[in-house]
Amino acid sequence: MSEIVKETYAEKFLFKPGNVEEFVDRIEIVLSLSKEQILDIGLRLREDISKRFNNEVIKKQLLEVFSL
Repeated sequence: MSEIVKETYAEKFLFKPGNVEEFVDRIEIVLSLSKEQILDIGLRLREDISKRFNNEVIKKQLLEVFSL
């Protein structure tokens, strides 16, 4: 889901559904990465998503939405 990976490294791997050329291009990028690079990317993504979906952040955003 593009909304979840927005402004993260994973956004580079998005492709339009049904677009085989884009899909193959993204797979080639992943295949060109070393094991260390993939692990590093995974760790960074985990940190980014953990920050984004932190309970305090969500609470603050909900309060902003529902405040009068």
